[in-house]
Amino acid sequence: MKRVLQMATPATVLVAALAITASGAAAAPVTIDAYASGYYQNSGGTPSPGSTNIIEDSTRNTYFAFDLSGVSGTVTGARLTIFGNNGSFSLSAPGTVTYSIYDVTTNIAALTGHTAGPAAFTDLGSGTVFGSTSITATSTFGAMPQLEIDLSGGLSNFASALGGLLALGGGSNLTGNQGLLWISSFRNPAAQLTLDVNPVPLPAALPLFATVLGGSGLIAWRRRRKQLRAKA
Repeated sequence: MKRVLQMATPATVLVAALAITASGAAAAPVTIDAYASGYYQNSGGTPSPGSTNIIEDSTRNTYFAFDLSGVSGTVTGARLTIFGNNGSFSLSAPGTVTYSIYDVTTNIAALTGHTAGPAAFTDLGSGTVFGSTSITATSTFGAMPQLEIDLSGGLSNFASALGGLLALGGGSNLTGNQGLLWISSFRNPAAQLTLDVNPVPLPAALPLFATVLGGSGLIAWRRRRKQLRAKA
């Protein structure tokens, strides 16, 4: 009786390996702590270099800076967490305050070195809105709540920043004498950025390589199969 030959071809093995690699390429969250944070006044005033103090009112806007040098792939989602109990706040009006996150065009080294001047104030509170949240007003000092802000409006900006540095600006709709956010806040890190990232896809040349390798392997497999049948 002839033996039934069951041999996996090289092409089959290679295709299976590529399929496993592709199937494992699901989006995974990557969390990055802010390496710098602070604020700029409309006059250009800002804390001393190295300070992480963040304050937001009618004359101050905030910033957060992140190092994305170790992140690669396709960004499919983004969220900013500004940690709770990070200083106190007092709001007299309106009933709720809208705090928004914006793109930043100011040079990041100047921004985090606290030398960007009055123009940084305007930049941090204007431009493309990445996401917003609402904060309920209170007439007494209270612990600042933790904020979770969806930044889906900035995915293209995050994609461009991968492999380098990224800064986010923060501004509110507060006007004069309506209160402050994050009074005397010195938490470090003050915020955390979470990106949903799909791994870098397989290079386009790999499928072609698999085809060539699989084809040559298939020829050798058929030749070997004929030799074994002749001996059986």
